[in-house]
Amino acid sequence: MISNSDIIANSDALGTKTEQLADILFQKEGYVKYESKIGSNNGFDGVYIKRSLSSPTDIIINEAKQIKSTGNIKLNPGNISTTLPAQMSDAWITNMIIKMTDTPGLTSLGNTLQQNVSKITKTVTAVDKTTGEIVVLKLNSY
Repeated sequence: MISNSDIIANSDALGTKTEQLADILFQKEGYVKYESKIGSNNGFDGVYIKRSLSSPTDIIINEAKQIKSTGNIKLNPGNISTTLPAQMSDAWITNMIIKMTDTPGLTSLGNTLQQNVSKITKTVTAVDKTTGEIVVLKLNSY
């Protein structure tokens, strides 16, 4: 089982361990994770739904990130050349949901997210390698 101490000792450059840690944390709170990757590694790191896909009571969209040595967590900025909005912005979330509705295997989840936008909470999960603390940040709209 993955732990924050493993991330501290062995690092997590790709973020996969932090994603697994987020999976454990949200599942302990009664959420079910749904696959949400578009292509090789685009889209959301995690979509977690409480209750059922057809009748969700709460939805979490999570990104797993590393805490930099300065104590910062960096989300990807908008990209002018690809027109992709800033990561975790409302526009980026909408953009990813639209792509999901057009992606085989993700259409149903994309439709559920589109129909339940008001139930979505955006979070970023990271491990502070200095303190060992697991950090889950709730993001406001932007």
